[in-house]
Amino acid sequence: MGAHQCVVALLLAKIVGEDGFVVAVEPNAHNVAVGKENSRLNRAEKQIHVLQAAVAESSGTVTVSKSLNCQVDDNSHEWGSMQVPSFSIDDLGREYGTPDVLFLDVEGYECRALSGAVETLKSGPDCFVEVHVGAGLEKFGSVSALMSFFPSSQYSLFVRTEGQDNFTELPASGDLPRERFFLVALPHTCAVEMTLGFVIRKTGRKTGRLLRSRKRYGSGSLNS
Repeated sequence: MGAHQCVVALLLAKIVGEDGFVVAVEPNAHNVAVGKENSRLNRAEKQIHVLQAAVAESSGTVTVSKSLNCQVDDNSHEWGSMQVPSFSIDDLGREYGTPDVLFLDVEGYECRALSGAVETLKSGPDCFVEVHVGAGLEKFGSVSALMSFFPSSQYSLFVRTEGQDNFTELPASGDLPRERFFLVALPHTCAVEMTLGFVIRKTGRKTGRLLRSRKRYGSGSLNS
């Protein structure tokens, strides 16, 4: 969710291959246009569906800022505002199929987005969440509220800050970073290993559908 210009969506599309697909949700019209062009240039139109919308706790409409890294508006209207369609993750799953992987980068709206993913989370997708501590998370939730969606009794949790090279496993009683960090939550049903800073699943299940979120991975056209 929050696909920005689909740079990471292209990487995910390469991973799932021809038998899978990526639903890339992005509210900013300019980013959507660039994302579609990136998909075309990389011959990935059939694998990536770019949807101009925001992810929220329920489907309908939501007000977001007009910046390229647009956030759900907190009534400050600091960067201007506009209304866009919104979809819950559960409704996206009903439309496109339950995802095997959920990639969420929604500029502080993580808790609200995950509130609309109750049924999806029950299916046990692998989850990647950018946790915007001090960068918007506190407007709509908290770290403790976010972590409640991924209890350690059900998930193996891995964290990395921007200043760290590798993900490290988070103990059940471990302290969370006090700055923006990246969270990987994997159901206990799969075994994992750490390789080159990434969390790799060790399971026979082939990754298929991916619902993908946003930004901080570059801009413009990507040619592979």
